[in-house]
Amino acid sequence: MSTDDEIARFDWSRIQTYLGHAEMVPGVVRGLVAAPNEKKAARLGVWMERLLLSVAGPREGCAPVATVLVAALPEMRPAGHSVALDLLSLIGAAQVTGPSHEQIGAVDVDEIRRAVAAGFSATRARSGRSPRARVAVSAARLPPGQRHAACSR
Repeated sequence: MSTDDEIARFDWSRIQTYLGHAEMVPGVVRGLVAAPNEKKAARLGVWMERLLLSVAGPREGCAPVATVLVAALPEMRPAGHSVALDLLSLIGAAQVTGPSHEQIGAVDVDEIRRAVAAGFSATRARSGRSPRARVAVSAARLPPGQRHAACSR
């Protein structure tokens, strides 16, 4: 499935992020796909991370964003690919740490981890070159209390 096909599966205007709804996410993902250099890709990655993650935990948009990033990996230039893998690692390791009233939208951590693990498994099978991806896949399978320690190695 292409990146655009995967993007079209979601109603981004209904998915909540820290900055409101996620209508801007498809453009950011397309920007990562076409990122001409590491500086541009890093800027997009930092922006996406701020939309989705906080000290209170992941946001509702994490699962659809992970799904779309995974679909986009084969189309990405190297700079965007590297940033997308980093984002997927962060999203996959995120835990709900704050009270429920601080959560934005419906957050299903297991759904997020399944989307990330599927993507890393596919990427690892294709390239076999991302040690951080292997750590994230392994961490996604650990009990919640042990995930942070695995990802900080």
